[in-house]
Amino acid sequence: MGSWDYWVVKLDGPLVLCVPPADLYVSDLTPTSVTLNWTASGLDADGYKLQLHNIATGSVYSKWLPAGTTSRNISAPSLTPGTEYGFRLRATCNDGSTTEWSPLYYFTTPLRIAGINNDWKIYPNPGNGQFNLQLSGLNNEMVQADVFNLTGAMVHSVQYSTSDGVVAATLDLNHLPEGSYFLRLTSGEQVFMEQLMIQH
Repeated sequence: MGSWDYWVVKLDGPLVLCVPPADLYVSDLTPTSVTLNWTASGLDADGYKLQLHNIATGSVYSKWLPAGTTSRNISAPSLTPGTEYGFRLRATCNDGSTTEWSPLYYFTTPLRIAGINNDWKIYPNPGNGQFNLQLSGLNNEMVQADVFNLTGAMVHSVQYSTSDGVVAATLDLNHLPEGSYFLRLTSGEQVFMEQLMIQH
């Protein structure tokens, strides 16, 4: 019978407890605000770096957060209705090193603000580039109309004056090629998003 040698390895020093935040999710999601949530990383974290990515435009919002933070509220102008985002975090450890990024958690803001006036109408849709706007119940003197293509680039912008809280106007998009677009109407705190289809 052969003999066997055994080694006992003793690990000195504390365990490394600095890991990326985990269990990412969102709550209280509206067209212009959201609460980002996660589970805090280990005891050796000195703080966190938060990144919020706009998937369409590629823009990134960054924020440094102290250790132990488990949520962050984000609102306009960092968020816009009908937009896909992803957020992630990494920890900065007590020794100055950083962990890997957590996987991106994706979410999309709703198109319309809850309680928006149901009398906001855009027609015909699909249309040939001429869209009728009928908006009522407005609390502001002006309505801002911004049109975006599917990459998130603004391709048209115009303002309309209200009369007794009402707008009846034509949105002329004949100069744009066929395809899908997003129309954002803003009047004070009221926001309305609608997908438009142009078919010449």
